[in-house]
Amino acid sequence: MAKPLTLSRTSVMLLLNTLSQFGCILLFVYVAENHPPFPHSEKVYDRDFFFLLTAMLFAASAFTLTKNKPTSPSAPPSAPPDSSILNRDQTEEWKGWMQYILYYICPLHTFFFFMVYAIMYIAKGINHNKFLLRVKLLALAFAIFVVWDLNNPLFSAAHFFLTKDPAIGATGGVLWEWYFRTTLDHWSTFLGMIFAANYPITSLWMEKVEALPAKQQWLAKGAVGGLLAAAFGWWVTGPFMNPKLEYNMTNAYYGFIPLLAYIYFRNVHPTLRSYSLELLHVIGKTTLETYLLQHHIWLTSNAKSLLTIIPGWSKCNMFLVTIVYFLVSRKVYAHTMYLRGMLLPDDLGFCLRSLGAIGAAVLFCCIIASFAATGGIWGIYTVGFLGLLLGFAADHAISDALRKREGGGGEGAVEGAKQTESAPTGTAAMRSLSVGGAAIGLMLAGHVYTSGVASHLQPLPMACKNSAAVGKWVVVDECQEPIRDVAYHDSGVAAFAGCGTFKSWGWDVQPPSSGCRFARRSRKELGNVLGGGRRVLFIGDSEVRNTFYGLAKLLGGEVPTGGEGEELKHTDVAIDVGTTHLQFVWAPLASDLGSKLDAEFAEGGKGADAVIAGGGLWDCLHNHDKLDEYEKEMHALDTRLKNLKLRGVGVVWMTPPSIQDERLVGEEKQTLMTEESVETWRESQRTILDSSDEFDLFLETEKITLGVAGESLDGVHYPERVYDVLVQIIAQSFDWALPDRELLELAAFKPNQPGKMANAGLGFAMLMLCAVGLFTFDGYMGFAWLGSLVTGGPDPRGMWEEAFEVLHKKIGVPVVERERKEGGGGGVRE
Repeated sequence: MAKPLTLSRTSVMLLLNTLSQFGCILLFVYVAENHPPFPHSEKVYDRDFFFLLTAMLFAASAFTLTKNKPTSPSAPPSAPPDSSILNRDQTEEWKGWMQYILYYICPLHTFFFFMVYAIMYIAKGINHNKFLLRVKLLALAFAIFVVWDLNNPLFSAAHFFLTKDPAIGATGGVLWEWYFRTTLDHWSTFLGMIFAANYPITSLWMEKVEALPAKQQWLAKGAVGGLLAAAFGWWVTGPFMNPKLEYNMTNAYYGFIPLLAYIYFRNVHPTLRSYSLELLHVIGKTTLETYLLQHHIWLTSNAKSLLTIIPGWSKCNMFLVTIVYFLVSRKVYAHTMYLRGMLLPDDLGFCLRSLGAIGAAVLFCCIIASFAATGGIWGIYTVGFLGLLLGFAADHAISDALRKREGGGGEGAVEGAKQTESAPTGTAAMRSLSVGGAAIGLMLAGHVYTSGVASHLQPLPMACKNSAAVGKWVVVDECQEPIRDVAYHDSGVAAFAGCGTFKSWGWDVQPPSSGCRFARRSRKELGNVLGGGRRVLFIGDSEVRNTFYGLAKLLGGEVPTGGEGEELKHTDVAIDVGTTHLQFVWAPLASDLGSKLDAEFAEGGKGADAVIAGGGLWDCLHNHDKLDEYEKEMHALDTRLKNLKLRGVGVVWMTPPSIQDERLVGEEKQTLMTEESVETWRESQRTILDSSDEFDLFLETEKITLGVAGESLDGVHYPERVYDVLVQIIAQSFDWALPDRELLELAAFKPNQPGKMANAGLGFAMLMLCAVGLFTFDGYMGFAWLGSLVTGGPDPRGMWEEAFEVLHKKIGVPVVERERKEGGGGGVRE
């Protein structure tokens, strides 16, 4: 940690140097998030790979097993290691492995820190009283129970300043997100307070147990361990196995069980307490930095995507990004510690002045940023230019101030005079020219870089419509190890009979600067886009109908199958999925398309937010000698669709699929619906409809189906997975076809209300458990006390005076006289 800042040139320049490096790191974070070299890639969960990496981390950590440092920093190297329960080395190790296992939520830490500080500050005179402190803590427990475990308006009233509107990272509303996050762990901090209040007693209890003969010692430890192991086993096989949403509702009440079990068994023997894993210890020191940066380097786009430096090599990319991530995290840790020592030393007056200066600097930057954003000139160029300009101005002002200060008299005056005399003429002008040149150079470099790279994750622009269906079918080897492992664990399949027989369609790689980051849309993502009461109209022939069913299935709707599906073959079908309304209108002929589309959008009609239309097969089959009439109908349809687009309706057209002549069923189709015949009608559609830029997507279905021509069922229709591909292509177009979806979602948004996760029964049980932990003086929440009852071992209830005696003498608290009981039972009396 650095020395406090002084007004000497060395100290000030060291501060500026550290701030400059810190600023460069923040610039890198900004570029990684908003201007990555390649589009951010999708997150993919590989269960086997995850556990492999976790196992490798622990295996590597095992080779760094290190004896703990002595309790006192001034102790000689030969001094025994710190073997106290939850010693500093052990807690740093714990933080290290939790950073991969669990997330730290900084605002929650801050919130609950203030809760702890406030309750300990109120009536702080009783904090060293044996029972009054526990009464005060029990009152806090009751307040937690009332606010979080009872369904009442207290939480909303206390957080009146939080909006209910959705925001980035808080799609359910800011108030609900804060309620949800605090509710997940609303008992955790208080349980930690109980452990802290009982910590000296728990440590003394362990000492007394370990002073017993071996048989009695392990009988006492075994009793407590057995109880905790039983509780842990119940948690693993019970609450932990619940689905995520169900588990969330109970985490606050059961989540402490594995933590207590870990603490106990990690500290059950002096040898275990005397050693720690250095690798995890090192990682644990930077958990705050790794938590903050993982959302901008390791993960991006609010943890929805991954930073990509080596596209196409996902595991190599992960390796490289992880190295960069940890190096940057450690650098940020070093700089924050350095800046903390310089600006926030152990001097209250100095700290207050520093905080005032830091606050003024941050406020100034916020004002500049606000003006830039309001003027629409915000971006990497503005950031770079303003950074250089302000940096140069600050450097110039500080340098002048230091020269004047050093020239004030004494030795400083002599040194300043020498520097002034030795300075060449025009130094200031040269510095200005140098800074100006550097600014221009960096601006040009920034322009060259940003013009060829990707941007942050955002809706696809309309310019992507010409490449939304550009891709190919590729052979997927289902015998690859990850697929085999999933099949083995999930389906009990030992081996596949064939390999490399499955085809999957994918988008071609697009230039990073195009902004066309095509990706498969999940049910949740599509639900967000099409929710809020949106209506999607599919109108056309059987190809459009099958695509309609594909979207309905993806959204989770019930699709008619078998005989029911056959009965609905040539009829209209409506499927509602949540707040999304899907409608298919049977209109196989061009004339049907026009009239039925008019009916849907006539006054009193239902209308739609998006229209997916298609046809041509029936016209080719039944009106094969009426191409001129078909083209007239298509021109009229083109006008109708353009008008819909002008009204803000998304419009997608689907051409007929690739026809496989040899698989056509029936003499009429084999004669009139051949690929050559259908191509004539397709060409009319291209000429009349594709020439219009108003459409959101002109989907040439034949190009998609041509790659799986051999899989056609009857020469015209294809397996369901082919229509799933068409749905995914159409789903990309919703990004630009439905540009006002955020406004619609906001208008239809109904926020969840705090209190939804309240559970009075479990909350009351936690209140009772807290009372047990407090008044049995047991950091293990009564488990050690129960163990002592079963085995007759040391009772933590009688150890308060002895456990706190040294501390109370040290801080001047009156020590209660006590008398040891005979027999080493650990009990005392006043």
